[in-house]
Amino acid sequence: MTKEKKAALRASLFVEVSKEAELLEKNVGLQQFRMRPKDLSRSEAIVEAMIARTQCTDRMHEGSMTWFHLLKAAFTEVFAEEERDLTAEQLVKLCATALFMLESIEKRRKHP
Repeated sequence: MTKEKKAALRASLFVEVSKEAELLEKNVGLQQFRMRPKDLSRSEAIVEAMIARTQCTDRMHEGSMTWFHLLKAAFTEVFAEEERDLTAEQLVKLCATALFMLESIEKRRKHP
């Protein structure tokens, strides 16, 4: 895929994601949600992230990694962070993983 086609695909996916974000904002509003449920401590969240990361790495080496493993690892990393900047950084990585998955789906849709 050329750089131009990839840029156009990402732009169209961004439009779709932006529409969904608008709907979410409309339905939920801007919130000050807790980062984690009260019954999940930061240390537990860190352990969950480490387990997910290890499972992802193990599956990659076995040749059986799936989008589930990639997204779970990225998702759990978000909640293992305490500082806003680090949380935002992990959210960007989660979004990048989701974008990569969307691109893969779109490529397969066009070229099965």
